[in-house]
Amino acid sequence: MKAKWYWFLIVFLFLGVFLGTLVGVVYDSVADKILYQYAISRQVLFWLVWFGLYQPVILLNQRLTQAKLNRNAKIAWHGLMFIGTISIHHTIYFLISYFIIAPILDVTPDSWIHYFTINGLTGLQVNFIAYWAIVLIDYTTNYYRRYKDEELKTTQMAEKLASAELNALKMQLHPHFLFNTLHAISALMHKDLISAEKMINRLSELLRYSLQNTRQQLTSLHHELEFLELYLEIEKVRFQDRLRVQINIQPELMDAEVPHLILQPLVENALKHGIAPIAQGGEIIISAKQNNSLLVLKVFDNGKSISQQKLGKLQLGIGLQNTQMRLEQLYGDAHSFAIDNCHENGFEVTLKFPLKLIPVYEYQSLDS
Repeated sequence: MKAKWYWFLIVFLFLGVFLGTLVGVVYDSVADKILYQYAISRQVLFWLVWFGLYQPVILLNQRLTQAKLNRNAKIAWHGLMFIGTISIHHTIYFLISYFIIAPILDVTPDSWIHYFTINGLTGLQVNFIAYWAIVLIDYTTNYYRRYKDEELKTTQMAEKLASAELNALKMQLHPHFLFNTLHAISALMHKDLISAEKMINRLSELLRYSLQNTRQQLTSLHHELEFLELYLEIEKVRFQDRLRVQINIQPELMDAEVPHLILQPLVENALKHGIAPIAQGGEIIISAKQNNSLLVLKVFDNGKSISQQKLGKLQLGIGLQNTQMRLEQLYGDAHSFAIDNCHENGFEVTLKFPLKLIPVYEYQSLDS
C-alpha cells in the first residue's frame, strides 16, 4: 500500500495554515498585520517545500533499507540524509520567502531578519520531526505492504493446498465407482451378455463426461444430475425393473452451484445398502430445496434399513467419508451432513450448504 501523494499535500497544507495561524497570533496588532500575513505565508511555504522533498526522502530511505548495512551505519546515513535534506529545504525556503513572498507583502529586510532569527531554532526542531515522521510513515507503509503480500501469499498457498486436497478426494471416487461398475459388468457377462454390452456403452459415455470435467470442483445442479443420470442408466441395466428413481427438484434450483460428483456416491450407497439386498428392489428419491440461504440436498431410499452399528461403519466408507471431507474443505462450518435411519424402510442422507446460483453466462460456459 503506497501512501497517496495528495494525502501528503493535504496534511502539509493543513500544517502550514494551522501553524501559520498560531504563529501569526503573536502579531495581533494592526501594525503587525503584514507580519501576520507573512507568518502564514512562510508556514505554508515551509510545508509545501517539505511536500516537494518527501518523495526523495522516501526513495532514499527505501534504498537505505535495502542496503546490506549494520544498524550503526544506517543511523549514520540517516544523519547525513537529514543534514542534506534540511540544507536543501532551508535553501529553497530562504530564497522563495526572501525574494518572492517578502517583496509581495512589503516586509522590510530588518523585519524579515528578525522573524527568521527568532524562528530559526524552532524551524530546525520542526524539520527534525518532519524528516523522521516521513521516514516512519514509509517504514509503516512498507511493513503493512509486506504484511499484506505475505497474507496474500499465505491465502494463495492455502487455496492451492485446499484445491490439491479436493482434487485428491475427488480422484478417489473415480477408481472407486469404476471398480464397482466393472465388477457389476463382469458378473453380468455370465448371465446377460446384451445387458453387459449396454452397461459398457453407458460406462464409456460416463467416463467421457467425467474426463471432460476432471479438474472441475463445482458445477451446476443441472450438470450434476446429467452425470447422475448416466450413472443410473448403468445401474438400471443391472437392476432392471427393481430400481425406480424419482427426482424432485424445483426448476429454479437447477442453476444452484454444487460440488462435482457429490450425488453419485450417495446414490451408490443407497443402491448397495438399501436396494440391492431386497429382492423386489425399491425406489430412490433425490430432492433439492431451498431453506433460507441454504441448499438442502437429500437422497432417500425405501430399501432395507440399517442398524445403528452398521450405520456407523457406513459413515466410514470411502463414498460417504469422501463426501463429508469435500464439504468440509469447500464450506467449513457452513455445511452439515446427516444420515438418518428411516426405521422400517431405508435411510436418508441430507446435505446442507450455502446456496449460490451460477450466472447464466457461467452456466452456459460449462457446456463448452
